[in-house]
Amino acid sequence: MGAKTIIYWIPVYIICSTIFYFSSLSTAPNIFVLEPSDLPKHFFVYVVLSLFSFIAISNTKSLEKNPGLYTIMFVFLFAVSDEFHQSFVTGRVGEIKDVIVDFFSSLFFISIKKIIV
Repeated sequence: MGAKTIIYWIPVYIICSTIFYFSSLSTAPNIFVLEPSDLPKHFFVYVVLSLFSFIAISNTKSLEKNPGLYTIMFVFLFAVSDEFHQSFVTGRVGEIKDVIVDFFSSLFFISIKKIIV
């Protein structure tokens, strides 16, 4: 992996680290005050993760052949690991519905990208 490729992965690392940090808090922060459900937050954050993952994967030589599939796989595996990690945090639970929303947010991003480009 060259220096140029690593630069594309920095935003992915930052987003994943931020998600991991918020998942380790005993109480989830209420970033969007008016929204009682965390599902729209999951959708938004994982669409952003999908965007930056797609860019990074598209610029990684060994993964560039099918970046849409690799993006969906990466986001899904990260979502599963995030919920698994969250299940060990006091006061939090890992929920399958969050993984499903995260997965569909990635599918949504890739579908929109395919339509537009």
